[in-house]
Amino acid sequence: MDAKILESYKSPDAALAVRVFVAQSKKGAALMLEACVHCGQCADACHFYQASRDPRHTPVYKLRPMLKAYEREAAPFSWVKRMLGLAPAAPGAEELTAWSELLYDSCNLCGRCTLVCPMGIDIAALVRRAREAMSAAGFAPEDMYKAAGRAIESGSPIGVRWPALRRQIELQEQETGLKIPVDVEGAEYMVILSSIETIGFPEVIGALARIFRHVGATWTIPSAGFEATNIGVQIGSREVAAELVSRVVAAAERLRAQQIPTLLVTTDHLADVPRLARLLAPLAGDAAAGDSLALAIITVIGFASHRETNISFIPRMFTTFIPLVVSWFLIAPWLGLLNPQTTSDPKQLWRPLLAMLLAAPITTIFRAAMLNGVALPLFTIILGGSAAFGMFVWRMIWYLTNKKSLSN
Repeated sequence: MDAKILESYKSPDAALAVRVFVAQSKKGAALMLEACVHCGQCADACHFYQASRDPRHTPVYKLRPMLKAYEREAAPFSWVKRMLGLAPAAPGAEELTAWSELLYDSCNLCGRCTLVCPMGIDIAALVRRAREAMSAAGFAPEDMYKAAGRAIESGSPIGVRWPALRRQIELQEQETGLKIPVDVEGAEYMVILSSIETIGFPEVIGALARIFRHVGATWTIPSAGFEATNIGVQIGSREVAAELVSRVVAAAERLRAQQIPTLLVTTDHLADVPRLARLLAPLAGDAAAGDSLALAIITVIGFASHRETNISFIPRMFTTFIPLVVSWFLIAPWLGLLNPQTTSDPKQLWRPLLAMLLAAPITTIFRAAMLNGVALPLFTIILGGSAAFGMFVWRMIWYLTNKKSLSN
């Protein structure tokens, strides 16, 4: 990990923030930024806005610097707007410093705004992406950089080390009369704790001992990699987050633990995020594999509609199928169709339709190049319409088939 990340607050760089904002907008965020209709429903869902009634606490308003950077540098016809002087000014250091309070002190990424958005915009995810630009450029709160430094150095954002946790374990053993296992290999569960739980709520450890005794499960606490709080997620630094997660993973591999349960005793629940991602990742992978199969079926049906089904047409089928698959997987990630949060949300089923309508012209051009032919607009229209309907039906089937597992 580059240590400069933790020192970036000493020399904030607004130009770097703009570049990261723009880079983030190219990772599926552009469509969400464009989709906002400014209805205000996210404000009613935000507990910060409910408490203050300050319009600045409206969730989507917190994204203003990111939106300005996108509209100036990456939005459709942004270069024309810049030439005509119609593009918004890039956010400067003064503006970004002011927005630090809104993006960090006025949002805890609870996701209530995301749940109520009628356009299906993941506002909380956009705030997290905006934080990536802020932290990379030195505009996150100084205390968070220092907490990240402590986490990298000691494993804990407030400097809790193993001797402190070991003492709390000893006290809980005395209080409960139960042996609390440490560094036991092959246990079913490896428990990790936040610093707040270790220092402020040590009774959690004793409660866990009672629970695991009652259910008859084996468990352990690692002497290294025991910290559940990931300050990298909170500040918006992928590098810091990855470093801290790797320590937990290393502890689990060292002890050959089968599972890592996450505690929800306090509001420090961000460690749920990696676990949730791991649970949903196979589902997203199934959807992607199913996309390829669905495109193959769509291709065969298209040829069958022209009574071109014998073996001699297989080479021509490939000249349609291959461009179709390549075009789909060029567009699908941009629209978030390989993102577990999107594939598991029925409100996002419009995305396969749009993705295929955008992929159809690319497919036509690619196919024409393979056949040394001409890209026909009529073929594009027919292919786009039929394939869009086919992919919508497939994604609907996939969602309904996996609905039960997604709800769990």
